[in-house]
Amino acid sequence: TSPDYKLDVAGTVGVDDYIYHNGDTDTYMNFTTDAWKVVVGDQTALYTAEADTNHAKVGINTTSPQGYSDTFTVKMTQSASGWPIGFVNSDDSVKGALRTDSGDNYIALATKTESDIRFFYNDAEANTALIIKGSGATAGNVGIGTTAPAAKLDVLSTTEQLRLSYDGSNYVSSLCSF
Repeated sequence: TSPDYKLDVAGTVGVDDYIYHNGDTDTYMNFTTDAWKVVVGDQTALYTAEADTNHAKVGINTTSPQGYSDTFTVKMTQSASGWPIGFVNSDDSVKGALRTDSGDNYIALATKTESDIRFFYNDAEANTALIIKGSGATAGNVGIGTTAPAAKLDVLSTTEQLRLSYDGSNYVSSLCSF
């Protein structure tokens, strides 16, 4: 068969150093021992490196991934705050993000629409453990054990609902029953 491109390889290709974008010397891929870097406009866009024999590190806008897990790091390049990690569903109707802000020193999980923020387990919304309502009359309400919190804090449980503890062995416990 004839090649589809000027260079068409059916098999393995070895690269020792750089692959450049034609006519654009500051956009390239760089291969080194146990590392790979994508540079766009002379800025490192993506960097991967072997952390040890079982793990790799991934950095976006950084060549030295660091952080809580030391596996995935996104470094803000424009300012000290922003929305570096975004989540969008297939039709762009629900948008969420993780945000950092060095001035106020916080990390936020937020939605860009009036969507709820849910924490659930076993990959099923029916197993919602915590919900923060995002719109309507219940906006800002927090539910534990319920997906429809009717108050600022709504805890639904047939067992102990509240425990205030000093050191684990000294506590006050409450169960609301009628």
